[in-house]
Amino acid sequence: MMISRLLPMQRLWTAAILLLFLVAATGWAQSTSGSITGTVTDNTGAVIADANVTVTNLAMNFTRTAKTNSEGVFVVAQLPPGRYSISVEKPGFKKLEKTDITLSAIEQVNAGEFQLQVGEITDVITVEADAARIQIQSETGERSGVVTGGQLRDLALNGRNYHDFLKTLPGVLTGNVNAGQVSSSVGSLGSFSVNGTRTNQKELTVDGSSNIDTGNNFDTHASLNPDAIAEVKVLTSNFQAEYGRAGGAFIAVVSKSGSKEFHGGGRYFHRHEGLNANNFFRNAQGRNAAGAEIQPRNLYRYNSAGYDIGGPVYLPFLGFNRNKDKLFFYWNQEWYEQLAPEGARNIRVPTLAEREGDFSQTTDGNGNRITIVNPVTRQPYPGNIIPRNEWFASGQAILKLYPEPNVSGRNDFNYTSSISTQYPRREDILRIDWNITERTRLAARYTNNAEKRLLAYGSFASGLNFPLSPISFPRPGRNGVLTLTHTFSPTLTNEFIFGPSSNFIDLRPSTDRALASTNNINVPKLFPTIGFGYVPNFRFGGIANQTFPFTDFNGLPFINQNHTFNFIDNISKILGRHTIKAGFYAQRSRKDQTAFARTDGDINFNNDPNNPLNTGHPFANALLGIYNTYIQANNFPKGLYRYWNVEGYIQDNWKATQRLTLDYGLRISWYEPQYDIRLQTGVFNPSQYDPRRAVRLYLPVCLNNAAPCATGANRRAVDPALLLPGFVPTTANTLPSNFIGAIVLGSGDIANGIGRANQGYPRGGYDDRGIHWGPRVGFAYDLFGNGKTILRGGFGIAYDRVQGNIAFDQITSPPVILQPQLLFGRLQDLTPGQTGLLAPSGVVGYARSGELPTIYSASLGIQRDIGFSTVVDIAYVTTQSRHLFMARELNAIPFGFLFTRAAQDPTLFPGGVVPDSDPSIAQVYKDAGLKFDGSKALPRNLLHQFLGLAGIRFEENGASTNYHGLQIGVNRRFSRGFTFSIAYTFSKAMGTANADGQFVNPYNTRQYDYRLLDFDRTHALVATYVYNVPGLSKRLGNHWLLRGIFDGWQISGITSMISGNPFELGVGIAGVNANQRITGSWTELPRFQLRSDPRKGPDGLLIDPNAFIIPAIGSLGLGNRTYLRNPGINNTDLSIFKNFPLGGGDGTRLLQLRFEFFNAFNHTQFSSINAGVNLVVPNGVNAAGVPQFLTGGAIFARYNEAIITNNLRSQAADRNRPLGAFFGEYNSARDPRIIQLGVKIYF
Repeated sequence: MMISRLLPMQRLWTAAILLLFLVAATGWAQSTSGSITGTVTDNTGAVIADANVTVTNLAMNFTRTAKTNSEGVFVVAQLPPGRYSISVEKPGFKKLEKTDITLSAIEQVNAGEFQLQVGEITDVITVEADAARIQIQSETGERSGVVTGGQLRDLALNGRNYHDFLKTLPGVLTGNVNAGQVSSSVGSLGSFSVNGTRTNQKELTVDGSSNIDTGNNFDTHASLNPDAIAEVKVLTSNFQAEYGRAGGAFIAVVSKSGSKEFHGGGRYFHRHEGLNANNFFRNAQGRNAAGAEIQPRNLYRYNSAGYDIGGPVYLPFLGFNRNKDKLFFYWNQEWYEQLAPEGARNIRVPTLAEREGDFSQTTDGNGNRITIVNPVTRQPYPGNIIPRNEWFASGQAILKLYPEPNVSGRNDFNYTSSISTQYPRREDILRIDWNITERTRLAARYTNNAEKRLLAYGSFASGLNFPLSPISFPRPGRNGVLTLTHTFSPTLTNEFIFGPSSNFIDLRPSTDRALASTNNINVPKLFPTIGFGYVPNFRFGGIANQTFPFTDFNGLPFINQNHTFNFIDNISKILGRHTIKAGFYAQRSRKDQTAFARTDGDINFNNDPNNPLNTGHPFANALLGIYNTYIQANNFPKGLYRYWNVEGYIQDNWKATQRLTLDYGLRISWYEPQYDIRLQTGVFNPSQYDPRRAVRLYLPVCLNNAAPCATGANRRAVDPALLLPGFVPTTANTLPSNFIGAIVLGSGDIANGIGRANQGYPRGGYDDRGIHWGPRVGFAYDLFGNGKTILRGGFGIAYDRVQGNIAFDQITSPPVILQPQLLFGRLQDLTPGQTGLLAPSGVVGYARSGELPTIYSASLGIQRDIGFSTVVDIAYVTTQSRHLFMARELNAIPFGFLFTRAAQDPTLFPGGVVPDSDPSIAQVYKDAGLKFDGSKALPRNLLHQFLGLAGIRFEENGASTNYHGLQIGVNRRFSRGFTFSIAYTFSKAMGTANADGQFVNPYNTRQYDYRLLDFDRTHALVATYVYNVPGLSKRLGNHWLLRGIFDGWQISGITSMISGNPFELGVGIAGVNANQRITGSWTELPRFQLRSDPRKGPDGLLIDPNAFIIPAIGSLGLGNRTYLRNPGINNTDLSIFKNFPLGGGDGTRLLQLRFEFFNAFNHTQFSSINAGVNLVVPNGVNAAGVPQFLTGGAIFARYNEAIITNNLRSQAADRNRPLGAFFGEYNSARDPRIIQLGVKIYF
């Protein structure tokens, strides 16, 4: 699909300029305009040529004219969405006027047949458009859907987030009941997958202006409230060549505009937790001794007020716009005061005793006592109490960082919190429409968002699961558009669009509570001048069935500015039966962003038996200053990222016959790789790596060669260059053991293998692929010639602009940023600014070929008008995606390598010599024909292929997915009494990676990773309905009081029934690296195989623990994939509105009271299952009859007896434990019933 693999910039700009000149002659781009067509006949059915057709926009009173061709067909293109009337005149015939023709965005409406009657032209016949005929798509083969203004007005939205309506369209799948509980749509677009494409493969425009954050490709810059939106059009598959940038869906939002009459309204919405039900699992926690709920309903406050007004700019005293058909305005403003609820964070914090060194009562999540071992003597501490004189100076301060326990009687957690998010917002929206002349129109809109969240649990780059300091997250956003449309003739129309869009993020803790100094924590830094003094990221784990507190500050403060500038020129030319379109689209993106880097340190205290200093519990490790890994970045740069998208296309919509329409076109795209204009970036490329320039890494030795020396002062680090015959390690020629695996300074190139942009490597990290060609073809065939049954289909190739995060990681590579990772040491052995201690850094690499993600989409379906203004649509839709981004670990340790002699650590064997086999290994290893069990292997950094580098995240375009779906839609949109829509999708999505950058097996991706994707939903049924209840007052005397009671009622709702997403179990062993001991690899994991269906177990379990075959020792990691599903969605939102007319008129002036119920029936909707795996071996019962188990490394002595968990509800005492505490039980639920009260006024 490419004319060039590597096209020089000069040639690219030449191509772009040529394309621009082409489009200056004919152009059509991704705007929201549509077209209306129809056929004029006489009463005998004969076509009438040269009839005069006038199309009138009813809101702004502008007109467009056309003539019918020799086939009696007329086409009027480049019309803005709205309501139209069409009049047809021909001498010798009566004038015919058809009203109520609704044109949606990006729609090609066939208004049907206009049959003229013989008579005087002064006689006028007026008819109403057939509602079903308007819905039938007889002019294109694309798959698309529309969310109408009526739905936006009459259906309640949880959070007033219009993205939630996308699920009402076939092929649009989500795992959420709603798009969010807060009134913002800037972050919810990524919760939807369309026809099996990834969740960030969408383009969203507002009035033609792109509104996508080019960092992740699913956040939007600015949001619009539903009262500011006229409609939303979604192109889902094989759409025409006009639309691009993203390979998945194209979403076009149309804002409201003013009209020749003044209209507006006001609104107020209110929520309070006192109106809501409590979540199932919060209720299940019960009450404390005082009778108070342990987890009461968390704070949920929502108060929204807004107003809007639109109409003509009417200045009769100046003689301007007296006819109210020139200049129009629309203004909308909305304020939000919100406390958004957060789910419960249930964690295991240090007990008061543990903070004093007393671990005598410490257990794992299953109640098993844990023994604390002295890191030097390797003997248990007497009474499990650590003497104070052995504590690290800041060890107790680290444990006191966390809140004290507030839950008793549980082993899995002892602290719970659910602090709501403060989220004030404001939206300002202004739109101007100006009919400059009869042929020239100008439209402009500006949207401004002001918002600032205070997040108790942080966000990206700032996550935490306990209250420390709220994270301040201001995120103002803006989006604008300027559209100029000129009609040169009835057959030639031009449109120019300029659309700027931007947002700004400044993410940082809001109080000093996040500072290390405030908490009396003083941890040595490798780079003391780097960082902002925040608490280091402390990480705890390695204990069965317990979740520990964490912070994840990854480069704070995080500052981000994103600006996009969109330039579009469009033209449409009608030539006989052809409507020819061609176009030009250019986007300039600027993204200024600080790097993700652990500038204040990241320290892992996990319980890890590979650490020779490990005590057996992460809190004890922290108290003693014993770390598994210590990471700190040495720099905090800011990247200035840029790219151009330049695209063009040509499209022909050909009315081949009265019954057959063909649309075909070609899109031409150049996607410039995103790059940093400062050229600070670098990426790893295996071809750039030279083993001769590799750094040396310190190796383990024992003083005086007195091996073994697994721990203690006898274990040291040595420069391998000294390991010559006769060398004797001493304290003088070796270094402390925390240097093991560190870099010998001056020994090589720390940036070995890094292709650097400032040294001629492609500045985007991979080659520019040049121009890509995207053909599109579609058809629509009227099977019976009456416009009621249409066979439709098409095929298209589209390319996806990859997210900017792919480029942003490049700035973290050496030498710009070093993030050395120290292994297995003590914090007290580090000194601030310590020289000579530099460990290998993790780096990111890219396949230089740089293929663009390519999406092949096709559909074949039929639409049928079944009467009652209702249209049924049935289609088969398929999507094949290729060249999707995925990640491989280039420094992977091969399966089984840790079981070989070459991988062993000599210092762990007598005499410092690795024998041919280790006689101490468990029998299960010997039975598997292995000589070693992996427990004495060298650290990972010493076994890498690319020595001197830690992990290598190698991004490449090698993933693929496929989707097949049966989609059914039933719509009744334009009826006044009862409207509804039904969307059903039966589908299957499979592939090798779910999202950009997901790690896959480094050796055989297809064999290991091809499975159901996590956004697969087998069934999705979503129905919407709006019913205007007939008034009863006329039957009861028509008294004003009776009208107030019995008239004006409206009932509406959305019902969703959606399958759960697939998942699988991981293999875990408490305190043991399962990869190391089962597959013989530091990096490659084992998987279960199935002996039976795991989806239903004994005693009501949702997962059968007996259905799994424990991975064999020496396993190559092959196993079944995605064999389980989380619970699905079964939700109904209902609303009851009461309308009170205000005065006379056409009924558009009214007061509306709204009672909105989300999850109206308070149906418990479980969302996940406890699937935690911890391999154990049954080991009899104790004196009390309680089953006992071997855990951790002890299981390998009887590995053939291992089971996947002992966390089963089996004891009498377990009966009182809340649901979800045990394996195979539901452990979370979606929202309970939420009630919203509202009042609106329309005029």
